[in-house]
Amino acid sequence: MAMRFVLSKKSPEWGLGIVLKEPSAGKLDTLFLEGGRRLLVESKAALEPVDDCDVPVDSPLRNPERWHDMEHRKRSTASFGEMVKQFLELYPEGFQDPAYIKGERNYKASAVERARKLLARDRLSELLGSAQYEQCHRTAYDCAAMTNLILTSEKLILKAIPPEAHEAFGRQLFDLLYGEKDYSHRVEAFADRLAEHDAGKWTIATYFGFLLDPVARVFVKPTAVQRAAKALHRDLKYEAEPSAAVYKRVAALCEDVKGQLEAANLHPTDMVDVQGFLWIGTGMHREVR
Repeated sequence: MAMRFVLSKKSPEWGLGIVLKEPSAGKLDTLFLEGGRRLLVESKAALEPVDDCDVPVDSPLRNPERWHDMEHRKRSTASFGEMVKQFLELYPEGFQDPAYIKGERNYKASAVERARKLLARDRLSELLGSAQYEQCHRTAYDCAAMTNLILTSEKLILKAIPPEAHEAFGRQLFDLLYGEKDYSHRVEAFADRLAEHDAGKWTIATYFGFLLDPVARVFVKPTAVQRAAKALHRDLKYEAEPSAAVYKRVAALCEDVKGQLEAANLHPTDMVDVQGFLWIGTGMHREVR
Protein backbone atom coordinates (compact mmCIF):
# COMPACT_ATOMS: atom_id res chain seq x y z
CA MET A 1 0.00 0.00 0.00
CA ALA A 2 1.41 3.37 -1.04
CA MET A 3 2.23 5.83 1.72
CA ARG A 4 -0.07 8.86 1.89
CA PHE A 5 1.78 12.00 2.99
CA VAL A 6 -0.02 15.20 4.02
CA LEU A 7 0.38 18.66 5.51
CA SER A 8 -2.18 20.28 7.80
CA LYS A 9 -3.35 23.66 6.54
CA LYS A 10 -4.83 24.47 9.95
CA SER A 11 -1.76 23.44 11.98
CA PRO A 12 1.36 23.78 9.78
CA GLU A 13 3.54 23.63 12.89
CA TRP A 14 2.78 19.88 13.00
CA GLY A 15 5.04 19.45 9.99
CA LEU A 16 4.80 16.66 7.45
CA GLY A 17 2.41 13.83 8.26
CA ILE A 18 1.50 10.35 7.10
CA VAL A 19 -1.90 8.70 7.18
CA LEU A 20 -1.44 5.45 9.10
CA LYS A 21 -4.93 4.06 8.69
CA GLU A 22 -8.61 4.89 8.45
CA PRO A 23 -10.11 3.28 11.58
CA SER A 24 -13.62 4.27 10.58
CA ALA A 25 -15.36 6.01 7.72
CA GLY A 26 -14.36 9.65 7.45
CA LYS A 27 -11.61 9.46 10.10
CA LEU A 28 -7.86 9.40 9.63
CA ASP A 29 -5.25 8.10 12.05
CA THR A 30 -2.38 10.44 11.17
CA LEU A 31 1.18 10.84 12.45
CA PHE A 32 2.98 14.19 12.15
CA LEU A 33 6.70 14.84 12.53
CA GLU A 34 6.19 17.59 15.10
CA GLY A 35 2.52 17.23 16.00
CA GLY A 36 2.49 13.62 17.09
CA ARG A 37 -0.34 11.20 16.44
CA ARG A 38 -3.77 12.65 15.68
CA LEU A 39 -7.17 11.15 14.93
CA LEU A 40 -8.72 13.57 12.45
CA VAL A 41 -12.10 13.92 10.82
CA GLU A 42 -11.13 14.02 7.14
CA SER A 43 -13.90 16.39 6.10
CA LYS A 44 -12.71 18.99 8.65
CA ALA A 45 -8.98 18.33 8.77
CA ALA A 46 -7.99 20.54 5.80
CA LEU A 47 -5.14 18.26 4.81
CA GLU A 48 -3.02 19.04 1.78
CA PRO A 49 -1.60 16.01 -0.06
CA VAL A 50 2.16 15.83 -0.57
CA ASP A 51 3.54 13.83 -3.48
CA ASP A 52 5.78 10.92 -2.53
CA CYS A 53 8.67 12.28 -4.59
CA ASP A 54 8.58 15.51 -2.56
CA VAL A 55 9.32 13.64 0.68
CA PRO A 56 13.03 12.99 1.43
CA VAL A 57 14.02 9.34 1.13
CA ASP A 58 15.45 9.45 4.67
CA SER A 59 12.34 10.95 6.26
CA PRO A 60 11.54 9.13 9.52
CA LEU A 61 7.94 8.91 8.36
CA ARG A 62 9.06 6.31 5.81
CA ASN A 63 10.36 4.03 8.56
CA PRO A 64 7.64 2.42 10.76
CA GLU A 65 10.29 1.55 13.35
CA ARG A 66 10.71 5.27 14.06
CA TRP A 67 7.02 6.12 14.38
CA HIS A 68 6.86 5.36 18.10
CA ASP A 69 9.36 8.15 18.86
CA MET A 70 7.09 10.70 17.18
CA GLU A 71 3.70 9.66 18.54
CA HIS A 72 3.73 11.98 21.57
CA ARG A 73 5.97 14.70 20.21
CA LYS A 74 4.69 18.28 20.42
CA ARG A 75 6.54 21.06 18.72
CA SER A 76 7.31 24.21 20.67
CA THR A 77 7.53 27.42 18.70
CA ALA A 78 11.12 28.26 17.84
CA SER A 79 12.45 31.74 18.44
CA PHE A 80 14.11 33.77 15.72
CA GLY A 81 17.44 33.17 17.43
CA GLU A 82 16.87 29.42 17.24
CA MET A 83 16.06 29.74 13.56
CA VAL A 84 19.34 31.55 12.98
CA LYS A 85 21.18 28.91 15.00
CA GLN A 86 19.66 26.12 12.92
CA PHE A 87 20.55 27.92 9.70
CA LEU A 88 24.16 28.49 10.76
CA GLU A 89 24.55 24.90 11.92
CA LEU A 90 23.92 23.87 8.33
CA TYR A 91 25.68 26.83 6.69
CA PRO A 92 28.32 28.26 9.08
CA GLU A 93 29.27 31.04 6.66
CA GLY A 94 25.67 32.13 6.24
CA PHE A 95 24.54 33.24 2.80
CA GLN A 96 28.16 33.23 1.61
CA ASP A 97 28.67 29.61 2.56
CA PRO A 98 29.69 27.65 -0.57
CA ALA A 99 27.30 24.83 0.37
CA TYR A 100 24.40 27.29 0.67
CA ILE A 101 25.24 28.94 -2.64
CA LYS A 102 25.47 25.57 -4.36
CA GLY A 103 22.48 23.90 -2.73
CA GLU A 104 20.03 26.77 -2.18
CA ARG A 105 21.04 29.89 -4.12
CA ASN A 106 22.41 29.00 -7.54
CA TYR A 107 19.47 27.08 -8.99
CA LYS A 108 17.01 29.75 -7.87
CA ALA A 109 19.19 32.54 -9.27
CA SER A 110 19.39 30.62 -12.54
CA ALA A 111 15.59 30.28 -12.60
CA VAL A 112 15.25 34.03 -12.03
CA GLU A 113 17.52 34.77 -14.98
CA ARG A 114 15.74 32.36 -17.31
CA ALA A 115 12.24 33.41 -16.22
CA ARG A 116 13.03 37.06 -16.90
CA LYS A 117 13.61 36.09 -20.53
CA LEU A 118 10.72 33.67 -20.89
CA LEU A 119 8.22 35.92 -19.09
CA ALA A 120 9.49 39.23 -20.44
CA ARG A 121 6.75 41.78 -21.11
CA ASP A 122 7.45 41.96 -24.86
CA ARG A 123 7.53 38.17 -25.25
CA LEU A 124 4.29 37.55 -23.35
CA SER A 125 2.60 40.44 -25.14
CA GLU A 126 3.63 38.99 -28.49
CA LEU A 127 2.37 35.53 -27.58
CA LEU A 128 -0.98 36.90 -26.46
CA GLY A 129 -1.24 39.20 -29.47
CA SER A 130 -0.71 36.28 -31.86
CA ALA A 131 -3.13 34.02 -29.94
CA GLN A 132 -0.38 31.62 -28.86
CA TYR A 133 -2.20 30.90 -25.63
CA GLU A 134 -0.98 27.31 -25.33
CA GLN A 135 2.60 28.59 -25.50
CA CYS A 136 1.86 31.06 -22.68
CA HIS A 137 0.64 28.21 -20.52
CA ARG A 138 3.59 25.98 -21.48
CA THR A 139 6.02 28.79 -20.67
CA ALA A 140 4.53 29.18 -17.19
CA TYR A 141 4.77 25.44 -16.57
CA ASP A 142 8.38 25.40 -17.82
CA CYS A 143 9.20 28.14 -15.31
CA ALA A 144 7.51 26.18 -12.51
CA ALA A 145 9.59 23.12 -13.44
CA MET A 146 12.86 25.06 -13.03
CA THR A 147 12.80 24.76 -9.23
CA ASN A 148 11.40 22.61 -6.44
CA LEU A 149 9.64 25.55 -4.77
CA ILE A 150 6.25 24.34 -5.97
CA LEU A 151 5.27 20.82 -4.94
CA THR A 152 5.14 18.19 -7.68
CA SER A 153 1.41 17.69 -7.08
CA GLU A 154 0.82 21.43 -7.53
CA LYS A 155 2.86 21.52 -10.73
CA LEU A 156 0.69 18.75 -12.13
CA ILE A 157 -2.44 20.74 -11.30
CA LEU A 158 -0.96 23.74 -13.11
CA LYS A 159 -0.05 21.57 -16.09
CA ALA A 160 -3.58 20.13 -16.24
CA ILE A 161 -5.31 23.46 -16.88
CA PRO A 162 -7.35 22.68 -20.03
CA PRO A 163 -6.58 24.27 -23.44
CA GLU A 164 -9.86 26.19 -23.51
CA ALA A 165 -8.70 28.07 -20.40
CA HIS A 166 -5.21 28.95 -21.66
CA GLU A 167 -6.20 32.35 -23.05
CA ALA A 168 -7.72 33.47 -19.75
CA PHE A 169 -4.71 32.03 -17.90
CA GLY A 170 -2.23 33.85 -20.15
CA ARG A 171 -3.97 37.19 -19.84
CA GLN A 172 -4.26 36.87 -16.07
CA LEU A 173 -0.57 35.94 -15.87
CA PHE A 174 0.33 39.04 -17.88
CA ASP A 175 -1.75 41.19 -15.55
CA LEU A 176 -0.12 39.56 -12.52
CA LEU A 177 3.33 40.44 -13.78
CA TYR A 178 2.73 43.77 -15.51
CA GLY A 179 -0.66 45.11 -14.41
CA GLU A 180 -1.14 48.55 -12.90
CA LYS A 181 -2.98 47.63 -9.71
CA ASP A 182 -1.16 47.04 -6.45
CA TYR A 183 0.75 43.76 -6.75
CA SER A 184 -0.99 42.17 -3.78
CA HIS A 185 -4.36 42.58 -5.48
CA ARG A 186 -2.97 41.10 -8.70
CA VAL A 187 -1.85 38.05 -6.71
CA GLU A 188 -5.38 37.64 -5.39
CA ALA A 189 -6.92 38.03 -8.85
CA PHE A 190 -4.50 35.49 -10.34
CA ALA A 191 -5.31 33.00 -7.58
CA ASP A 192 -9.03 33.54 -8.12
CA ARG A 193 -8.61 32.69 -11.81
CA LEU A 194 -6.57 29.60 -10.98
CA ALA A 195 -9.09 28.48 -8.37
CA GLU A 196 -11.44 27.49 -11.19
CA HIS A 197 -8.98 24.68 -11.92
CA ASP A 198 -8.03 23.88 -8.30
CA ALA A 199 -4.70 25.65 -8.85
CA GLY A 200 -5.36 28.72 -6.70
CA LYS A 201 -2.52 27.88 -4.32
CA TRP A 202 -0.28 30.37 -2.51
CA THR A 203 2.80 28.83 -4.07
CA ILE A 204 1.56 29.09 -7.67
CA ALA A 205 0.03 32.53 -7.15
CA THR A 206 3.27 34.06 -5.83
CA TYR A 207 5.92 32.09 -7.72
CA PHE A 208 6.05 33.90 -11.06
CA GLY A 209 6.16 37.41 -9.63
CA PHE A 210 8.86 36.29 -7.19
CA LEU A 211 11.02 35.07 -10.08
CA LEU A 212 10.69 38.35 -11.96
CA ASP A 213 11.40 40.57 -8.95
CA PRO A 214 12.95 38.69 -6.03
CA VAL A 215 14.05 41.95 -4.43
CA ALA A 216 10.56 43.30 -3.79
CA ARG A 217 8.23 40.32 -4.13
CA VAL A 218 7.95 37.31 -1.85
CA PHE A 219 7.25 33.66 -2.47
CA VAL A 220 4.68 32.28 -0.04
CA LYS A 221 5.31 28.76 1.20
CA PRO A 222 2.43 28.53 3.71
CA THR A 223 3.93 26.22 6.34
CA ALA A 224 7.30 28.02 6.44
CA VAL A 225 5.84 31.53 6.73
CA GLN A 226 3.33 30.47 9.38
CA ARG A 227 6.07 28.91 11.49
CA ALA A 228 8.19 32.04 11.07
CA ALA A 229 5.24 34.22 12.08
CA LYS A 230 4.84 32.24 15.31
CA ALA A 231 8.54 32.54 16.05
CA LEU A 232 8.33 36.32 15.58
CA HIS A 233 4.98 36.59 17.41
CA ARG A 234 3.22 37.95 14.35
CA ASP A 235 -0.40 37.20 13.49
CA LEU A 236 -0.71 36.74 9.74
CA LYS A 237 -4.45 36.03 10.00
CA TYR A 238 -3.55 33.37 7.46
CA GLU A 239 -6.14 32.02 5.05
CA ALA A 240 -5.70 29.05 2.72
CA GLU A 241 -7.12 31.05 -0.19
CA PRO A 242 -4.64 33.72 -1.36
CA SER A 243 -5.74 37.28 -0.66
CA ALA A 244 -4.23 40.74 -0.98
CA ALA A 245 -4.49 41.37 2.76
CA VAL A 246 -2.64 38.22 3.79
CA TYR A 247 -0.01 38.70 1.08
CA LYS A 248 0.75 42.17 2.44
CA ARG A 249 1.20 40.77 5.94
CA VAL A 250 3.49 38.00 4.66
CA ALA A 251 5.53 40.54 2.69
CA ALA A 252 5.87 42.69 5.83
CA LEU A 253 6.95 39.60 7.79
CA CYS A 254 9.62 38.80 5.20
CA GLU A 255 10.89 42.38 5.29
CA ASP A 256 11.08 42.08 9.08
CA VAL A 257 13.05 38.83 8.76
CA LYS A 258 15.37 40.49 6.25
CA GLY A 259 15.97 43.36 8.66
CA GLN A 260 16.67 41.03 11.57
CA LEU A 261 19.07 39.00 9.43
CA GLU A 262 20.89 42.25 8.60
CA ALA A 263 21.07 43.05 12.30
CA ALA A 264 22.51 39.57 12.89
CA ASN A 265 25.25 40.42 10.37
CA LEU A 266 24.07 37.84 7.83
CA HIS A 267 23.18 40.27 5.00
CA PRO A 268 20.71 38.50 2.69
CA THR A 269 20.87 39.68 -0.92
CA ASP A 270 17.14 39.52 -1.61
CA MET A 271 13.99 37.54 -0.93
CA VAL A 272 15.61 34.45 -2.45
CA ASP A 273 17.88 34.39 0.59
CA VAL A 274 15.00 35.18 2.95
CA GLN A 275 13.01 32.29 1.46
CA GLY A 276 16.02 29.99 1.85
CA PHE A 277 16.48 31.07 5.46
CA LEU A 278 12.83 30.44 6.31
CA TRP A 279 12.96 27.04 4.64
CA ILE A 280 16.01 26.00 6.66
CA GLY A 281 15.29 27.88 9.88
CA THR A 282 11.80 26.46 10.29
CA GLY A 283 12.98 22.92 9.62
CA MET A 284 11.01 22.49 6.41
CA HIS A 285 14.11 21.27 4.53
CA ARG A 286 14.01 18.09 6.61
CA GLU A 287 10.37 17.40 5.86
CA VAL A 288 9.52 18.32 2.27
CA ARG A 289 11.73 18.82 -0.74
